[in-house]
Amino acid sequence: MNLQKIRKFLEKCNILIEVIDSRAIEQTRLIFFEKKYKDKLIIVATKKDLLESQRIEKLKEDYPNIHFLNTRDRAEVNQLKQKIFEIAFKKMQKNNRNNRISIFVFGLPNVGKSSLINALANRKVAAVGFRVGITKGIQWIKLADNILLLDSPGIIKPKTDEYDLTLSASIDAEKLKQPYLAASRLLERFFKEKKQSKVFEYFKIPAQKNPSQTILEIAKKRGFYIKGGELNLDQAARVIIREWQKGRLKI
Repeated sequence: MNLQKIRKFLEKCNILIEVIDSRAIEQTRLIFFEKKYKDKLIIVATKKDLLESQRIEKLKEDYPNIHFLNTRDRAEVNQLKQKIFEIAFKKMQKNNRNNRISIFVFGLPNVGKSSLINALANRKVAAVGFRVGITKGIQWIKLADNILLLDSPGIIKPKTDEYDLTLSASIDAEKLKQPYLAASRLLERFFKEKKQSKVFEYFKIPAQKNPSQTILEIAKKRGFYIKGGELNLDQAARVIIREWQKGRLKI
């Protein structure tokens, strides 16, 4: 959904829920919306189960106004749901003419919007899948009497580079124009945080000194070659990205 179409829902709805990825908070936030609609905004970071518990605790300290959530944890979902209801009922009391509350759920593609909606509704009402673009159009979903959720396709930020889209699985690995560059930057993050051993263990390769050597070794390990016996580094890069996006390669 483009930014022009989304603005009317941001203006119209009583409560806004921005969904971001716990693994890539800054890359998946829509700051220009957060500033304008902060008075009615709840920020939910999904996929916390794909991070180590120590990292989550640090993120909670750094981002106290963000709700970190595992959509498969019923207790966490119910806690968030209770907060949403409290805000909704306060708005109902202020608006005597119209007691219907509309909640707009938005965010980048594949950050977990539909999973969150299904968890809040406690039933499958929104299509969920790893492939980008599962949600094709907007749909209203009843959360409770007089409380409606609006699901929507993902928003692509203007001038978003491939690496940012890669981190949150907002672009399929196969569609990347520069997979090697994106994978290199992702691996740099592992090296910077001294978590590169997780990559070596996952792909069952010897320890490497840097991202480029790591991609090279993964290509050898997987037997990725092109004509002339040259290693297919782009194919290896796409595998790294895909395993990260699916939550199999964790930091």
